[in-house]
Amino acid sequence: MVYTEFFGHNCCRLNIKVPMVENNLRKIRKDRKLTLESAIELVERITDKSLSVSQLSRMERNIDGVTYKRLNEIANVYGVSVADIIGVTSEKVKVVGYVAAGEWQDTTEEHTEEILVPRPPDTQHYPHLVGLTVRGESMNLVFTEGTILYCTTLSDWLDAGHKLETGTYVIAQRRSGSNDFEATVKEYQEEDGVSWLVGRSTHAKYQSAIKVAPTTAWLDAPVDDAGAPHASITAVVIGAYQPFSVM
Repeated sequence: MVYTEFFGHNCCRLNIKVPMVENNLRKIRKDRKLTLESAIELVERITDKSLSVSQLSRMERNIDGVTYKRLNEIANVYGVSVADIIGVTSEKVKVVGYVAAGEWQDTTEEHTEEILVPRPPDTQHYPHLVGLTVRGESMNLVFTEGTILYCTTLSDWLDAGHKLETGTYVIAQRRSGSNDFEATVKEYQEEDGVSWLVGRSTHAKYQSAIKVAPTTAWLDAPVDDAGAPHASITAVVIGAYQPFSVM
């Protein structure tokens, strides 16, 4: 199903999973004056796929686990969209590109087609909210590949009255040796006044911590005095969106 995991404003650890969908299947069927039996007959005649009374009844009670493909078939039969069935808000967030989960990746790579996802509620105070698609498994203890992260700029996060605390998921950026820009998603940690970026992965090579540079240091020089790349936080992850299964 589609869901959003919201992160706490003071400590952005995953805490609750809030469904981003309603279930309007029964209402739409009733609006078309269809009984369960007549709806099934219509679905089977148009899609040439079997559907039982008990199956449709369960879908109307609980949409969890129903694939996008199946919902789309029923939506076409009813003459509506999947968005009508799940009650998706008309407000959208644009998914602007990819972010490596734990690794560093070129920040210029964008999606080849426009992707829009539902805007989470109560995010109007983040005017620069965008989506980034997780690529790779190097942050796999937290974000699976394909998860879409809702990201707001660090300045918008701070202007909203929040602050960076241990456990916050952030987007960090640095300059590579060739002076290109790279980014990754990490967990923020602070210890004894020092800020770190930490990977959350089952792979040992992604678990090492990276020291956070002063806010503008990564813009001024690719590396620090010790030759290590400067890395600074540019955005904060406020939620994660898991798209439908497309099986």
